Amino acid sequence: MGRCGLRGLGRCAARGLPDGLGVLLAAIVLAVPGRSAEPFATQVLSSTPDAGGHVAMASLQKRLVVVWPRKSGKLAARVSVDGGLSWQVPALDGIEPCLPGSAVAMVARNGRFHVVFVARRESGAEVRYASCGKQLRTWERRDTLGVAASDGANVSLGSESERGGGGRILAAWEGPRAGRVSLAWGDIGERTWWPSEEVRAPDGRCSWPAVAIVRAGGVAAFRVETGRDRIASLRVTRSGGPGQAWSAPAPAGGEGAGIDPGWPSLAALEERLLLQWSEDLLIGGRALRFAQSEDWAGSFRLARRQGEAFDNGRRSEMAVNGRAVASVWEDRSQQCLRAAISPDGGQRWSPAVRFWSYRSRTRPPAVAACGPDFYAAWVDDEGHVRGIALR
Repeated sequence: MGRCGLRGLGRCAARGLPDGLGVLLAAIVLAVPGRSAEPFATQVLSSTPDAGGHVAMASLQKRLVVVWPRKSGKLAARVSVDGGLSWQVPALDGIEPCLPGSAVAMVARNGRFHVVFVARRESGAEVRYASCGKQLRTWERRDTLGVAASDGANVSLGSESERGGGGRILAAWEGPRAGRVSLAWGDIGERTWWPSEEVRAPDGRCSWPAVAIVRAGGVAAFRVETGRDRIASLRVTRSGGPGQAWSAPAPAGGEGAGIDPGWPSLAALEERLLLQWSEDLLIGGRALRFAQSEDWAGSFRLARRQGEAFDNGRRSEMAVNGRAVASVWEDRSQQCLRAAISPDGGQRWSPAVRFWSYRSRTRPPAVAACGPDFYAAWVDDEGHVRGIALR
């Protein structure tokens, strides 16, 4: 199977090895002839090159599920019951209609897989929800959450952790009214969704929402553009749960979100919130930044710079596995996809590894916990969905 050699690098600190040894090991791995360009073999998950660009993934223990919108307008799916060693086509593959190449997001909670995606309506587009059991025989629950801004609207989905004890789920998307974000709470146990609510910034246009849930409530982060010059900032809004109002969008806090911030991603680690985004560098190019909030109501504190290998990062995704955090992102300047792992909740990071190159514009990989490790999936230039184990 395809493997990405982050395991030893990302876990040096966790095993009590000096930081310098992790860097030395990274230098040895990346110095092997040929590894700097395309170091790792990957798996092809799709049978035909029919993927439109977006892909989403979630896991229940060692059962991994990957979904993506086909160019034909159907939601495709693959399942692995052995942690990514082999993949099968489930019975529900190609059943649910969606918009070709549209956004999709996925989580696993309460023994089920939950998906939100963009579908066609009589005029325009709408965001739909569907769920299925572990056997993936059929989509057993379907709901329309609200109207989307367009066929290309971005969506996000978050769920409460198993430790949280609840069954709350939170969806966000770019809503029908210009420059506003729509948010909807759901209850997995009751199988109900509350009516969606709109959040807006009075001084600008909101886009690129990302959401996460901790015990105290939900958080949404998004980009806001203000004025004729479209000066961007990163803001967050909070809600204690279904039926409770969303707070007025406020700056992410800490040291701010830099110059022209965009493409935020959120993750929850116990009661802490992790936020990652891309920002401009004064010397040109972009870089990824990482911040964390100790609790639901706290401001985000900017972590130290993650290193030169994180420069030029644009769209990124994160996943949490215990205390480990995996980050995968698109490096536009080098036209490649990269990954890094933190063994301690974002305090220290392994050196970034380049695991795939592309020719044309791509989407960021999806990433999910898989047993003790992580697994990433993405769409290549030809339209195939590929996967790789991040170890």
